[in-house]
Amino acid sequence: MPRRKKEKVAEGKTKAIFRLNNDPSGCDIVSSERITAGDGKKQDVIPGKGALANRLTCNVFRFFQ
Repeated sequence: MPRRKKEKVAEGKTKAIFRLNNDPSGCDIVSSERITAGDGKKQDVIPGKGALANRLTCNVFRFFQ
């Protein structure tokens, strides 16, 4: 059964966290492909940045488990 995003729990500059309908103990973390510098004055997109950021986040969570 696919996981579905339900309610946005938190959002920052680069990530959004969603509560899942069918798994109260889990969440979806969606990372942006966007990068910024100078308080957002310079912006660009790096394809694949979001996937790399999510892998890093998952590894950090596993480390602290």
